[in-house]
Amino acid sequence: MSADHRYIYVNGDSFCEGNYLDTPNDCWPTSLIEAGIHVINDSFGMGSNYRIVRTTFETFSNTPHIFNTAIFGWSSIYRYEVPGQPDSKKPQMFSLDETMKEWNYTPKQHCDAQEHILQENFLTQFVTIENICRTLGITPWHFYAFSQPNPAHILDDINRDRILKKYKRLESANWILPPETTLIDWAKTKNLSFLDDGHLTAESYSVFGNYVKGILA
Repeated sequence: MSADHRYIYVNGDSFCEGNYLDTPNDCWPTSLIEAGIHVINDSFGMGSNYRIVRTTFETFSNTPHIFNTAIFGWSSIYRYEVPGQPDSKKPQMFSLDETMKEWNYTPKQHCDAQEHILQENFLTQFVTIENICRTLGITPWHFYAFSQPNPAHILDDINRDRILKKYKRLESANWILPPETTLIDWAKTKNLSFLDDGHLTAESYSVFGNYVKGILA
């Protein structure tokens, strides 16, 4: 891994956090840690894309210009969060021995929202992250964890065609995995092992971590 990746930022949901593993540090972000390489992981189980954007802004605001690379494992567009009152401080898994304030946001799931609105929200979130990273001189990388937005799910022709044009902007982004797949799909093509709850095993995360290192090299 080249020297310009000394500080790597990771944000996502449980597929980047790994707290369901016997040893959470067996999740793939740990594989990126080498001599002189540090990882700050803001991922959180059941986390939504709304949370990814919120916590990324918080961390980048508090620790500007220390990151060279950021990796985002995007979650389901059907997830969102409801804010509450401040909660206790939660240590980050890999945070240069720092802690951050974790607010009491309750994870929720959309049940009746219109598909084109959810997909447009995601596109806004994605482009917002891209813009803030580029402004700060951070190289952003992306992959979908277990689901990806599909314009074919938009039944209205006008909205589907309009949003398809917006997806074209994502083609120029840096992708850890091709945007037409997910980490789950990729693991299946590699015949990797899964836990009973559908998450990857520690061994599978090690394979993915080495794959990510190869992409960043």
